[in-house]
Amino acid sequence: MTFGRLIYGTNPYLGKHQLVNIGDFFQTFAIDSLLCDYGIAPDDLVNVQRDRIKDYENLVLPMVGVFTHMRGKEAFPLPASVKPLFFGYHNLSSVSKAELLVYQKAGFVGCRDEATTNRLKKKGINAYLVGCATLALDARKQAPKSPKIFLVDIPPKLERFIPAELKKDAVRLTHEVSLSKQDMPDSLRAYEDQAKKMLERYKSEAGLVITSRLHCAAPCLALGIPVILAREYFDERYSFIDKFLPLYTPDRFGEIDWSPRVPDLTEVKRMLKTAFFAMVSGSPDTQSALEALDRFYMQRDRAPYRTPVKTRVFYFGLRFFPYATTMLRNKWLKRFTVLGKNR
Repeated sequence: MTFGRLIYGTNPYLGKHQLVNIGDFFQTFAIDSLLCDYGIAPDDLVNVQRDRIKDYENLVLPMVGVFTHMRGKEAFPLPASVKPLFFGYHNLSSVSKAELLVYQKAGFVGCRDEATTNRLKKKGINAYLVGCATLALDARKQAPKSPKIFLVDIPPKLERFIPAELKKDAVRLTHEVSLSKQDMPDSLRAYEDQAKKMLERYKSEAGLVITSRLHCAAPCLALGIPVILAREYFDERYSFIDKFLPLYTPDRFGEIDWSPRVPDLTEVKRMLKTAFFAMVSGSPDTQSALEALDRFYMQRDRAPYRTPVKTRVFYFGLRFFPYATTMLRNKWLKRFTVLGKNR
């Protein structure tokens, strides 16, 4: 059986230089690890470019992350010979008829966040909250001898609250990088290589990570790294990670615990593996495994979530005007992004 592994890169329909989020690849690395533990050989894995998923056939494709429109077209339906496994899936907006048919055919949908879970349940889909697949990454075996503090895409308002002794020698990083589309295979390879190096750097060097990024906070927690998660606001994408972390917004920056503990993820890692293995094998225990994860996450103190109007407008644009919306962000509004501000 051949399995697809998602890779991310530049869109050939957009400009010469484009912004990409290397944290997306951390989800792929988590699925790689789960498939390896299940017994899938590397030779049975095929790279699947997310923006071209309709071009692939005869494989099982773990669907982690966001799938709405790819290359300006709706991502669904998938080719008939592609079997999707929804695990850590996030849906940005309303559910189309084509999407519903794919979900129904899949049988179960393991959602990354509570908002997606509720959205699909209302449509009669067997949807369960499983959280982010990156939480299944193996913890590092030992902490670094000379730990570093990483500030990863932190909000500007947080700067004055960070203790001087922490900020003095801190390393500043970003997950938002610019890649060229000139040589697509090379740029895709460079994108994955950067992501691997970044994850390895966290694993071998980090003593504390302060970030606004979901796909920095979750994988670092899985590695066993103390994390502080702070943003201007938290929208529905984060409606699972508050099981493990306080979510700090500007009104709470003065309350931040600058020496956070690492939560014990042993049980959730076990449940993630059990549920994923059941989905891969088509086990009759799949539903009970997903229900166990769902109960685990639903029993939590929920943080307040707020999706600003500008973000809702962006999601709306992705849904109905995907090409123009992506072009607007990647070309004309580039200076307002994290990467643009850091230049």
